This record gives sequence, structure tokens and C-alpha cells, in this order.
Amino acid sequence: MGEKKTSEVGLVHPSIHPLSINPSIHHPSIHPSIFKASLYVQRDERTGVLKLSNLSANMSGKYVCTASNSAGAESCDISLDISTCRVGMIVGATVGSVLGFIFLLFVCLAFLVFFRRRRYGEDDMANEIKGVTVSSPQFQGRVGFLSKMPSTDVSLYVNNTRESDSGRYVCQVIYADKPGVTAELTLDVKACDCSLEGSLTRLCDGSTGQCQCRPGAFGQRCDGCQRGHWGFPSCRPCRCNGHADLCQQRTGACIGCRDNTGGDSCERCANGYYGNPVLGLASGGQCRPCPCPDGPDSGRHFAASCYQDNRNRQIICNCNQGYTGARCEECAPGYYGNPSQPGGRCQPCQCNNNIDMSDMEACDRQTGECRKCLYNTEGPNCGICRSGYFGDASLRNCRKCTCNFLGTERSQCMEREDCVCQRATGQCQCLPSVVGLTCDHCAPDHWNLAGGRGCEACGCHPNNSVTSSCNEVQNTSCVESTGPVAMAATNAKCHCRGGPNQDGGRLSRRLCIGVAVD
Repeated sequence: MGEKKTSEVGLVHPSIHPLSINPSIHHPSIHPSIFKASLYVQRDERTGVLKLSNLSANMSGKYVCTASNSAGAESCDISLDISTCRVGMIVGATVGSVLGFIFLLFVCLAFLVFFRRRRYGEDDMANEIKGVTVSSPQFQGRVGFLSKMPSTDVSLYVNNTRESDSGRYVCQVIYADKPGVTAELTLDVKACDCSLEGSLTRLCDGSTGQCQCRPGAFGQRCDGCQRGHWGFPSCRPCRCNGHADLCQQRTGACIGCRDNTGGDSCERCANGYYGNPVLGLASGGQCRPCPCPDGPDSGRHFAASCYQDNRNRQIICNCNQGYTGARCEECAPGYYGNPSQPGGRCQPCQCNNNIDMSDMEACDRQTGECRKCLYNTEGPNCGICRSGYFGDASLRNCRKCTCNFLGTERSQCMEREDCVCQRATGQCQCLPSVVGLTCDHCAPDHWNLAGGRGCEACGCHPNNSVTSSCNEVQNTSCVESTGPVAMAATNAKCHCRGGPNQDGGRLSRRLCIGVAVD
């Protein structure tokens, strides 16, 4: 690639609008193109010299001179008395000398006292380019308006704009001795939105949007605190006892506590550690692993926390549920397992909630077998009602069997009030021809439950009885009598029919015995 040469460019002409100070002189009778004005600003940027050219005698009169920059505009009145020097009046004089020019320069110097360069900020009166407000021009390498530009490239910084100013614009730069340059400018304006509490001005960097923050403020909009501070706008340092660098901007709660600490201020040890982190690492306040029985990352740690007894300096473990012992190395009552082995754990005994969890012997702490079932239950898991009871063991509603001793198989009863029934339904085992959940009545057409050997058939006469059933306690067979004397019947009582029997006799209503009739 060839070396890029930098060409020297002429001075910035003051008529550049609005990129530099823009003087102009107006008179109703003079065409603007005839009258030329140039303004040179001194290095103190407070005074300058106004140079007029292309003058003629007919231009004498009063004029209004105006000058403007991004800080504002000023004006003054100028009186010109122009006369032409006659040739030969002064030996060696040059034709074209202008009387009154020295007077004009003196007046202009007094006029330029008004000009002073101001720091651009919130109170500046901005210039405009096609509706876009512009701050001071920034030419590369510029020290003052009289400095020469080292290259043809210039940077235009635009501020004091609004989002509604976005669009395409035309920017024109005019030089004193070079052709003018015209370029298109596209603006995509976004609001700075600088924080009133945290920024020095409402203005922000035109390219990055970064606001000018006050000491302690932070962020593109200066609306937050610097790293390690909180409570905007009155930012104050995070208080994390040296165990964290950041905290919540609003609450001050520490973020990312180190050294096994926790809490809003990293003021306590994390679960599984003990110590006093408020003292700081230099004072021995580090958090150490709880030996319960080993540290949190060992795979054999069964304590939520621990602490050191101030009297004997012993470590006291706060064991998790299901563990016990000085180092949580054993299973608690109601739990089983082998926590002393790698990967070992204590688990609840599976006894359907039918044991006393505080009883050390309620279940085997090695195998988990249930040993002391409660609530009338039994079995390896206390999952069934014990003998002589029925119901749902898991619901703790096992109830005693209520079998009728007279109607129940004798083999199912230890005593009259102690019989066995089905554990789930409560059905008792009945004697022959005895029915019911508790074996408490005879089957249809049977009687004599009290006999203790099962119920017997009624045996009622098929013709003389209304039905085949009889009283379960007393039975009358309704048999016919062959003689004039009533014959005693058995103790069952049938429901006999009334009227004469087959031999012309009548049936007794009480005993259903046939009686001979003369």
C-alpha cells in the first residue's frame, strides 16, 4: 500500500455555518457578494481582528456587524468613512490605499471584546444545521481557529439533539482559499437519559451515549453505584466482612459470599461449617467444616450445622433427622441403615406408622424389621391387623372381632368373647346352617341356634303350616293327632293353618296339634 500524504488545508473561513464564528455585515444598499468580511480570533479566544476587503468610496455609511458561535450571537454598529488616496500625494504610496481602514480595525477590536469562548454545557445556546443542534466543531489537531488542519478529514460532534431530529441532513464546509465541501449527514438520535442525581450534565457522549458521572456514580446513565457500593444516589461501600466484593444496589445484600460464608453481610458460616466470619480471616475467623462425622464434601456428612462449645471447645453437631450420636454416626430410633460405611444412609423404618419412633427397639436399626407394632397390628412391617382383629392396618383402624360364640366354630374361639375372624372383612367362621357376619342367626327354615351345634331344620308340615319357616327358638311340627288326647310336640313353633284337619278334627292355634271331634 502506498504512503498516504497529508495535504495542508487553508484556514477555516469564518463564514462556515455553524462550524465556526460567523461574522456578517449588512447594509440594504450593498449586495452581499461585493462586501467580504473575515474574522481572525486570537489565541486567548476572547479578542479578534475583523478584516474587510473589496471596499469602495460608495460603501461609506453605518452597518450592523453580527457574530455567532455555539454560545450565542452578538451585534454592534459600525460606521465606515471610506475615501480613496490620490496617486502621488505620498511618495512611494501604493495605489488602492483605503482611508479609514485603520479606524475600522480599531472599532472591530473593541467589538470583538464581546466574544468569549464558553464551556459547552447545559446552558449553551446551540447552533443549528438543518434543524439539528450542534456543539462546537472539533477539527482534528485544532488548537485554535487560526490553526491549520493536518488533513482533509474533520469530525463533527453533534449534541443538544432530540430523538425527533433523526434523519438525513446536508453539511457544508467552506474554506478561505479552497473549494467548499458538501456531505450528507445521517443522524440516529437517541435520548441520553442521564440520571439527574448521578450525572454532571444532561449531555452524553455522542458516539457511546456515556453520561458524565458524578464521583461515586456509575453506569452509562450514571444511575448506579460503582462496584462495591450500594444505595444510589448516596452510594456507600458494601459491608461484607471481607468475604464478597459486590452487593445488591438497592438492599446492600452481599452477592457471592466466599470462604464458606453466607447471610446478607456474609456474617455467618454456611451450612456445614462453623466459626465466626465477622472477625475476618486475619483474626482466625474463617469457617471450618463440621466433622459430622466428616466434612460437607466427604459424602459422609449428616448434620445441618454445628457449633463449638465455649466451655470445653468441643464441636456439637446438629444432626439431620434420622441420625444421632456425637458425630451423627448412628441411626436414630425409627430409622435403619449403616451410615458408618461409604455411601451409607439412615432410612425410616417401613412400619406403616404403627410403631413408636422414639423407641430404640421399635425396629431393627440394621435391617429395618419392625418389632414393636402398635394399634393391634403385626407382621414384618406392621401391615396387618393381629389375630382376633380386623380392619385396615395402614389407617390404624384394626377393631376386635365380635363373633357370636353359639354360632361360631369352636376352633376359632379361645373363650366366649375371644374368637377369630377374617382380618380384612371381620367375617366369623360359622357352624352349619348358621349365617351372618358374626354368626348370630340361623339360615332360613332352620332353628335352634342355642344348641351350639349349628341350626336344625324346622320340619313344619307342608300342608298344615302357612310357611316352611319356624321360630328359631321354639318349633311346632304341625303333625296330625290320631287320638282324642293332645300329643305334645317338639319345642319349635311353626305357623299352622286354622280349620279341620284331614280326619275332621281341628288344629290347635297354640300347639298346632290335631284334636278329635265327636
